[in-house]
Amino acid sequence: MKKKENTAYARLQTNKVAKLYYENDYSQEMIAKKLGLSRPYISKLLNESKSNGIVKVQVIDPLSIETPLEKNLREHFGLEKVRIVPMSEGIASLSRLGLEAARYLDTILQDGDIIGLSWGATVYECSKALIRRDDLLSCRCRQFSIPGKCVIFWRRITTWAKFSSMGVMPTSHS
Repeated sequence: MKKKENTAYARLQTNKVAKLYYENDYSQEMIAKKLGLSRPYISKLLNESKSNGIVKVQVIDPLSIETPLEKNLREHFGLEKVRIVPMSEGIASLSRLGLEAARYLDTILQDGDIIGLSWGATVYECSKALIRRDDLLSCRCRQFSIPGKCVIFWRRITTWAKFSSMGVMPTSHS
């Protein structure tokens, strides 16, 4: 009978510590003082609360949340990933679109990948938003020409320079 009482008391204490820490934003030190326990013991109870399923920690990445419209488009067209970027007129919208493209590229690029790209304002904005990655030692870019599109030379050089500076080396198209 005594063991059951100890187990029940320990569970109540673990629940109380977890609530104070996760729901009321108490520090471990504050909980220790309030309950008359040591801070290391509070840490132990918090770890137990996770391992026993009392507390579940979930990190929600806003970039990984799929809206209903994105889901519908992904399913309808059989795509792996869809990102919708709110747009309006002007450069700011292209910058947002380029930033989202750069973020997505950063999640999928692996060393040895070949990036096929064309030219234009959106690709330029994407190249400006890219972050250097030292783990992309053998990635290559391949240019795809689209008939009827005007290529502005300075954008092309800037785009190549940006891809090169992030560790992705451009190659000529064949």
